[in-house]
Amino acid sequence: MAAGVQRKYYMLGGKGGVGKTSCAASLAVKFANHGHPTIVVSTDPAHSLSDSFAQDLSGGNLVPVDGLDSPLYALEINPEKARDEFRSASQKNGGTGVKDFMDSMGLGMLADQLGELKLGELLDSPPPGLDEAIAISKVMQFVESQEYNIFSRIVFDTAPTGHTLRLLSLPDFLDASIGKILKLRQKIASATSAIKSVFGKEESQADASGKLEQLRERMVKVRELFRDTESTEFIIVTIPTVMAVSESSRLCGSLKKESVPVRRLIVNQVLPPSASDCKFCSMKRKDQMRALQMIQSDPELMNLNSIQAPLVDVEIRGVPALRFMDTITVIQVLSMDSLLLRQYEQNFKGVGILSIPYALSEGGWLSLALFLLIGIICCYTGLLLQRCMDSNSLVRTYPDIGELAFGSWGRIVVCVFMYLELYLAAIEFMILEGDNLHKLFPTANFNMGRLKIGGKQGFVLLAGLIVLPTTWLRSLGVLAYVSIGGVLSSLIVVCCVLWAGAIDGVGFHEKGILVNWRGIPTALSLYVFCFSGHSVFPTIYTSMKDRTIFSKVLYLCFVLCTLMYGLMAIIGYLMYGQAVNPQVTLNLPVGKLSSKIAIYTTLINPLTKYALLLMPIANSIEDWFELSKLRSISILIRTGLAISTVVLALTVPFFGYVVALTGSFLSSTATMLLPSICYLKVFKNSRRLGMELVIIIAIAALGAAIAVIGETILDDLTPR
Repeated sequence: MAAGVQRKYYMLGGKGGVGKTSCAASLAVKFANHGHPTIVVSTDPAHSLSDSFAQDLSGGNLVPVDGLDSPLYALEINPEKARDEFRSASQKNGGTGVKDFMDSMGLGMLADQLGELKLGELLDSPPPGLDEAIAISKVMQFVESQEYNIFSRIVFDTAPTGHTLRLLSLPDFLDASIGKILKLRQKIASATSAIKSVFGKEESQADASGKLEQLRERMVKVRELFRDTESTEFIIVTIPTVMAVSESSRLCGSLKKESVPVRRLIVNQVLPPSASDCKFCSMKRKDQMRALQMIQSDPELMNLNSIQAPLVDVEIRGVPALRFMDTITVIQVLSMDSLLLRQYEQNFKGVGILSIPYALSEGGWLSLALFLLIGIICCYTGLLLQRCMDSNSLVRTYPDIGELAFGSWGRIVVCVFMYLELYLAAIEFMILEGDNLHKLFPTANFNMGRLKIGGKQGFVLLAGLIVLPTTWLRSLGVLAYVSIGGVLSSLIVVCCVLWAGAIDGVGFHEKGILVNWRGIPTALSLYVFCFSGHSVFPTIYTSMKDRTIFSKVLYLCFVLCTLMYGLMAIIGYLMYGQAVNPQVTLNLPVGKLSSKIAIYTTLINPLTKYALLLMPIANSIEDWFELSKLRSISILIRTGLAISTVVLALTVPFFGYVVALTGSFLSSTATMLLPSICYLKVFKNSRRLGMELVIIIAIAALGAAIAVIGETILDDLTPR
């Protein structure tokens, strides 16, 4: 095993027939694809691992799995082979095999004295628990043998619940039993010399005791391995039925009593959402919902990380099918939580409302027509995403749509654009903090010894220091709920700006200009940024109880957003004309209550949202390189991300241009270009397109053109 790479053990178990083997095989394929030499072991007496990989794995030996570039080996523990060995050991040399076995335990003379009882025939049938004992011996091989040292991931496909619990409790039982044998032996050995001879003539008492003690130490190692939270994890697999969930609850309770680490629950065979159901599917879905609600309220299961694997219309057999299962189940562990995705949308809405008056000043009054056109186009492309999801029940997220259209590369491209948007939003927040704090305290400067830092730059550094500890948190639930009032904060800012114009004496006297052709590219980029919520549409769609009303909700949201942005753009431009700042709050009169409320609102939101922006990026990096359990490395990754945003905020301190760059290059791609080309690819054989085909191609071309505008905005950054 490579230096510095910690070996990890994963045990998957649960009620019989829930899909443990498919999940275990899929997890093993995932590890191998990520470059981890992996073994998947079946300890279930009724093996089906060969069926999952569509190749013969019987025989009790490691077999390389076909169809993978990285090393993946599979092993089905063969109980029959072990029974034959046990039986032959008891019968060889006329029954002396049992004597040899008892010799190894230091009981050879006792076997001689009991020979008349035909002990060999008594032990001809293997004892109960032999399957579990063989599995334990394999675990000891993995732990101690150099032969298996290269493997960094070992996945166990365990037997149904009862067998698994015996497997996990066997080390404790053997440890206690061997301890009692050793104590008994010591008492007998010290009683009389005659009894001493019973424990072997050819080996000393110390030798026999040493063998027992060595076996006992091995059992202790296995027991500690099963309970090691850093290297071992038991994943419960169930299906959404009341019986399966009840048994899973009991299994989880038993595992906790054995101190076995359990963190995840895979709910397999969940019916995917559908706008229309037959009577059977409708009843089945209700039963499944009842079982899923049981999981949420069950005291044993409610705190586990639940992963839903949808019921599919194909058989999961062979490496390609297992890869497919990996994308729809295990990938959900790596993807962003729906709350974070909704937060993702609100982050951009809160930032966009500040820059919309500046966008109007860049393009002039006629650019409002472009603003309305962009809103209509983005609403329409949201409907295109809905159609893509309706075409395949397994599609649940925006990256899923990319993969549906263009395979794994499509998923990667969509994820890259999403994470880049989040990263640039974090930079925008740092610039936002520096600008608004400098507005409140214009004369402030920072002196660090001989080093003097200007007010704005100092406030950016201060904001970075304040938010840095929040990026180290693993659970951001409190911050997520505190910052979820993004819509409310936007309304507060609009009201404060309107108050400043109507009550605080600023007035609405500026006439502005009709059109500024040179500023149209920047205006377009900022307008697109305002409507960049497409990354969350698929998640919202799949979480709706009644998906048939999604289009109505989409229309309503776009109408409300258009009215809010349009109102803010018009009043801000009428108040300050061509002098409006990229953040309209910087124009507000100093000392007024409305100005302070608006600025403090824009200050607090970034502080609570910043960690939520970086968390999905950090989680993806940690999960990709399997670093999520290394706390110190995790903190270093998150600290590095935070420092990089601060450095870039100090290097490019122009809020309006960073927002415009995000809107032009990233948001236009995510809201216009990608939905269009994904839709065309998914429905390439459809005959219903007609005129719609021309419209979609035009939208894709417009999105690509706006993305190219990003290069001109980059050129403008240097002189400004």
